[in-house]
Amino acid sequence: MDKFDFTFGGKNASELGVKATQRPNMPAAVKKIEETNVAAMDGSYYLDQGTYEDIQVPYSCNFLVPDGTEWDERVREIKDWLFHPTGPSRLIKNDDPEYYLRVRKVETSEFTRIYRRLAQFTVTFTCTAYQYLVRGGTRVPCPEVVNNQYETAYPVFYVTTKYPKGNTATITVNGNAVTVQITTPTTIIDVERRMVYTGDYKIVNGNATGDLDGLVLVKGANTIKFGGTKNPATLEYVPNWRRL
Repeated sequence: MDKFDFTFGGKNASELGVKATQRPNMPAAVKKIEETNVAAMDGSYYLDQGTYEDIQVPYSCNFLVPDGTEWDERVREIKDWLFHPTGPSRLIKNDDPEYYLRVRKVETSEFTRIYRRLAQFTVTFTCTAYQYLVRGGTRVPCPEVVNNQYETAYPVFYVTTKYPKGNTATITVNGNAVTVQITTPTTIIDVERRMVYTGDYKIVNGNATGDLDGLVLVKGANTIKFGGTKNPATLEYVPNWRRL
């Protein structure tokens, strides 16, 4: 792996012969702040909206082709990789492999041909401000007590049962309860998107009662209770641990 290699969409840049010429700086997280000015008063009022602006992570890159006639084809391959990723839209730096950034948008500069076989370009990844732990993206059994050492997390819950017909389930996090009518063997509750899906990702938000925002995992100890099922069911989750 090259010194400044990076992974996007599950593929390393080096697999396409792309080399980053330097390690990008990590932009600071900038809070969304609403400013209000009041006549005849000094200064301003500032309202913290509790969210962050997106960040931009630019990579200056180059690539070398064996023969000058292959230059255009390599450009097409790179565009396919960046604009049509086959894996998750995640950016991972090779020197920080335990974390990833969620990519919202990818932009490239023009591809400049320096020599017959050598070209350079810049790719800019627009990402959410949070850095997510790779291990926090794994689906695991949900414990009754979860200690969140990081920022507020928005998990994805999975309720599975062999007997979905006429079944219900209630998930209670820190005293906040959400009850779901189960219609398929797997029911998915995505807290961040405030969505409820069947196992094949059909939207069934109408099957849930309660405030999905109440299922977030705050910093510190969180209690999770699972019950209300008429038939045996299990609860798993993807915690989505994140840091700034």
